[in-house]
Amino acid sequence: MNQVDYSLEAEKHPFRTMINASDFFLKNANSNENGSFLNCLASLVFAAFTLEAFTNSVGQTLYKCWGKNIEKRLSVSDKITLITEHLEIETDFSKMPWQDIKVLMRFRNQIAHPKPETLTDEGTIPHEEYEKKRITMIEADWEQFCTKENAEKKIKCVDDIIKKILSHENFEATDFINKQTISATFK
Repeated sequence: MNQVDYSLEAEKHPFRTMINASDFFLKNANSNENGSFLNCLASLVFAAFTLEAFTNSVGQTLYKCWGKNIEKRLSVSDKITLITEHLEIETDFSKMPWQDIKVLMRFRNQIAHPKPETLTDEGTIPHEEYEKKRITMIEADWEQFCTKENAEKKIKCVDDIIKKILSHENFEATDFINKQTISATFK
């Protein structure tokens, strides 16, 4: 017996890794002010990736044509609508956690498709505030968005959406977990 014929099969759901990454970067931001902005940026980006990966995992389970016809054509908001309507889960995009989907995905798109921009800030301030204003860089919308509070809020919204959908009767506790099977024949 010097050889083994084997077969491995793994089922991966990347949203599990993405949400862990989002949490990891938020913990880094909370534990260390140095680099906090970059950790918040990474946490928010991974929160958006989580939502997108999750919709693709669930969508692929519910619709055989997901990869060919739906995945690339619909926004994440539209995918959530399609999934929740199929499962008859009530959503209200004017309320939490649903209302944050478009905000988070707009942020994700700003990061994924960056464009140079010219920012301006004008006004009248007291003389003693001028020095601080002069050396403070104007921030773009996406930069202002990268706060610990936003990262915490968005991760919670993504987590709440995942829990609402996965708690549906169509799904088992073991659905959408990463798993691997192996078979082997020893020769």
